[in-house]
Amino acid sequence: LVEAAHSQGKPAMVDCTSTYTLGALRRAEFAAGVGADAALVALPFWAEVGEEQVVPFFKEVGQAAGSLALAICDTLRAKKVLTVYQHHAIKEAVPNYLMVCATPGTVGLEAEGCKALSEFVNVFAGEQMWAQLGPCGVRGSCSSLMGWAPRLALGLWARLQEQDWNELQAAALRLGALQRFISLQLSGRGCTDTSADRIGAQAGNLLQAGLRNRGPYPAATREDVEALRQWCRKNYPELLQG
Repeated sequence: LVEAAHSQGKPAMVDCTSTYTLGALRRAEFAAGVGADAALVALPFWAEVGEEQVVPFFKEVGQAAGSLALAICDTLRAKKVLTVYQHHAIKEAVPNYLMVCATPGTVGLEAEGCKALSEFVNVFAGEQMWAQLGPCGVRGSCSSLMGWAPRLALGLWARLQEQDWNELQAAALRLGALQRFISLQLSGRGCTDTSADRIGAQAGNLLQAGLRNRGPYPAATREDVEALRQWCRKNYPELLQG
């Protein structure tokens, strides 16, 4: 990852999330050792982290990462939603904390929360949220669309810089329809978002991603890929243009 990104003059961010502190520290140290530019980490997710351990955990990861920028994935899968106060405390403990991936159910996807966070950290969200949260300070992408259809994603990012809220709202409606189609296609079989990421990558013909993902989570099928391609041809052909 680092070699590929740096060969194109781009920074590389490595996910260092683990189920326990030492695992995250080892991964952050490894990321720093191979020359990554940023470390992404979520709270350990096996059991809920206590209130008093939140800031110390991120401080330890930040120390292990050294000079790397720290990015936080704020997700309900960690069984805890970070508050604006906690984000601010993390920033004070880890000056290199530069970005938060705001996911559904977290404070960064609320208008007031996004405004408050954007005063001291970059807030990233799914492109379908940019029209709503762009005026509140959203700065970038937190979704698989960038890997599936980077030309489309970068075009939307340009609209974000231009504050073209009408264009972004039109895109949000189409991306919402895409999400609903994928959900209907996959959710009945217990497939998770990794399956959606994989059929998106294959439908776009850009990433060489296989359909098989790690058990116990069910994998999507070639039929799902073709169904998605057919939907895109009819409803959102830009998604198939890489």
